[in-house]
Amino acid sequence: MRITGLVVTLTLAIIAGCGSGGVSSITNPPPVSAQTTYSNASLSGTYSLSLIGYATSQGNFSDFIGSFKADGNGNISSGTLTQYGTNNYLTGTCPVTFTGTYSINSDASGTASITASSAGTNGCTVSGPIKFGTEAGQQGVTLHFGESDGNGLLSGVATKQ
Repeated sequence: MRITGLVVTLTLAIIAGCGSGGVSSITNPPPVSAQTTYSNASLSGTYSLSLIGYATSQGNFSDFIGSFKADGNGNISSGTLTQYGTNNYLTGTCPVTFTGTYSINSDASGTASITASSAGTNGCTVSGPIKFGTEAGQQGVTLHFGESDGNGLLSGVATKQ
């Protein structure tokens, strides 16, 4: 009986020592709020861009690195890419310029279309419109691309600078 009484006394002393202040002093973290609505305004600023592609008509792989500006209203300007080919027609790097448009839906999905042209140097001939399906992320910090026009398999990611 004495041991049981001692255990009860120690347990009550520990509980009393904690008091109600120990529980109420824990601060709940603020709620996490994710962006629930996207729009064209979600993309605004300068983005770096990395793409890899396969030209189905030529059977060749290529890598592209560059940048572009999105104006927040659905327009792409100042687009530049350098193509690095692992193919049988490109003898060096290929500078490419482009402009275009984009549309971002409220669920972050969207479309983009660019009109690209190359200087025709080193055997490269990039031209014409290219259409993409897109997915914005991180409140417009990233944009993922996948070619959707059936003319090739070009995909990549753009990251806001």
